[in-house]
Amino acid sequence: MLSRVPGRPRVVAPLLILLAGVVPARAQEVFVANLTNSITVFNRTDSGDVLPQRTLSGASTGLNGPRGIALDIVHDELFVANFVGNSITVYARTASGDTAPSRTISGDKTLLDFPYGIAVDLVNDELIVTNSSASSTPGNASILIFGRTASGNAAPARNITGAATGLYFSHHMAFDPSTGEIIVVNPGDLAPFGATASITVHDRTANGNVAPLRTLTGTSTGLNGPVGLALDRTNDEIVVANGNGNSVTVYARTASGDTAPLRTIAGGSTGLNFPVSAHVNPVDQELIVSNQSSHNVLTWGRTATGNVASIRILGGPHTGIYGPGSAILPAGLIPQPMAVDAAAVTGSTSNHNGVLEPGETVQIAPVWQNTSTIPESFGGTASTLTGPPGPTYTIGGASADYATVSGGTASNCASAPGGCYLMTISGTRPAVHWDATFSEDLGAAPTFHRPSSSGLPTKTWTLHVGDSFTDVPRTQPFYKKIETMLHSGITSGCAATTYCPGDTVSRGQMAIFIAKAIAGGGGNVPASGMVGVQGYNCTAGGNSLFSDVAPTDQFCKHAHYLAAQNVTLGCSAGKFCPADAVTRDSMASFIAKGIVAPSGGAAVPQTYGPDPVTGLSYSCDPASPNVHFSDVSVSNSFCKHIHYLWAKAIVSGCNATGYCPADPVSRDAMAKFIANGFNLQLYGP
Repeated sequence: MLSRVPGRPRVVAPLLILLAGVVPARAQEVFVANLTNSITVFNRTDSGDVLPQRTLSGASTGLNGPRGIALDIVHDELFVANFVGNSITVYARTASGDTAPSRTISGDKTLLDFPYGIAVDLVNDELIVTNSSASSTPGNASILIFGRTASGNAAPARNITGAATGLYFSHHMAFDPSTGEIIVVNPGDLAPFGATASITVHDRTANGNVAPLRTLTGTSTGLNGPVGLALDRTNDEIVVANGNGNSVTVYARTASGDTAPLRTIAGGSTGLNFPVSAHVNPVDQELIVSNQSSHNVLTWGRTATGNVASIRILGGPHTGIYGPGSAILPAGLIPQPMAVDAAAVTGSTSNHNGVLEPGETVQIAPVWQNTSTIPESFGGTASTLTGPPGPTYTIGGASADYATVSGGTASNCASAPGGCYLMTISGTRPAVHWDATFSEDLGAAPTFHRPSSSGLPTKTWTLHVGDSFTDVPRTQPFYKKIETMLHSGITSGCAATTYCPGDTVSRGQMAIFIAKAIAGGGGNVPASGMVGVQGYNCTAGGNSLFSDVAPTDQFCKHAHYLAAQNVTLGCSAGKFCPADAVTRDSMASFIAKGIVAPSGGAAVPQTYGPDPVTGLSYSCDPASPNVHFSDVSVSNSFCKHIHYLWAKAIVSGCNATGYCPADPVSRDAMAKFIANGFNLQLYGP
């Protein structure tokens, strides 16, 4: 195991990752891996002692001493290096609760030996892992390279190891997709080793006992127990967290030998307390550092230097952060929800309603967000349009032009001179929920290059095919929202082929819809768990907290999950009233609380605005009333919930001035509430 630095806890810190995306398509999120075998996820701007947005934890997760984290922005996966378990576990990026990994790399053939750092090479479809090795054998540190989809007891494709490599008790690392370089931090000066601290840089194709391309080491470097490392490709710098030195040092990416840092953050005002990671957010130009000893995450402006205080501190008992260590998502292109059948173009034959229906030829326009500050010029080629057998899947236009996407912006091919893809899906419907997929290779078009900062392989996009329900025609006002609910796994309808759009929603049905939306689909709502200090078990013979909800009721787990998220505690003491109709005011409460879950109702503000997107404001405070709806006064207990959704453009009124709070909610209107409130995407990335 890792040895102790005198007066310090063992360097087995959890990991933090920043995912930079487009709001609201993808919020910027910080992932923290904790010594408590959990991964907690926060919004980038969270500060203080706040609850995480979601937590991945439990026996089924396979988390066992999680250290390194890598995010695959193309395949939407989360990779975790488990230091204690000698394993790599892989999850959906949005995984939460006690969710099992989608695959696990573990076993004697893997050569995993206290794995710590991890990165995904999307150019070559590989996974890179640094082995720190046990503290009794620090010279056995190595770099393992696996296929990205490796699983089970799989042998690595390459193994960089041996005395010539300079690897010694190696910890965090970074991969540069444009140069093919692996950059590794080696804290050899941690007690009891007495070796030399260094940064070594290796060619990704190296194998065996091969010397590094270059080494940064020496007294002038300021390296002092370096544990964390990040690559800032936008500014061509590397950032190092020095645990022993309570400092963060920054170097030119190509620095070697005994070179002094460009900048150093150190001193009593910094709050650094055995920092074990340093990460750069290129979009917001911020530096993010995790403190192992203080159990918190600090943020500075990227160019901070000297004895300067951080601009944000994330930490406290409610955060679940314990011994945080971290890694950054490499800057590059991130896929966003695409535009489908949004406009009439040459060759299209459709109604341009934003949904691909059988028999139509429509424009398909993927959207890519450039999260770096480096402009990218690229194109794409579509191939392999396929789906359930029987229907015909045709690509009519296989090339797309994205032109130049500026740093920090998003673009789709519809606004570029070369245009987008044309596709047709026709034939007898094979299932109510019908999806097809196609592959897109960026940079494959003859006149374009593969984006240097993205490292993108082929991206698989999913196309939902509309006309799903026989009682929801294309002219139905909420048609697209209902299709989105089906595609997102929130509902499969009221019968085999129907949705029953005009039916009134009951509280039991509401629980199912909202619980699935919060949990990210149908399969993620747990059948058992805790509500406050009380446990529930929605299986035969289990226990329910509500006298009118049996453990075997289909909505039992959903009602209890909402209670666990502070969305609702029922209709009265010990009751849920599942058969009661849901009104527009109570629905606003459920949606608003669901959006801010798990902090629930208390986090819905009494006074809010201006909203950063809509610019709308309200105040449900009797001392300073400012409400929009004539039939919703500040004395209405649902005032803040209704206006919170209005300010965010999630709901509108029932007429020019009113909200009609007492009206019942129909299933079609519910689809709009849910889809808008939880930003569900019909053609997401």
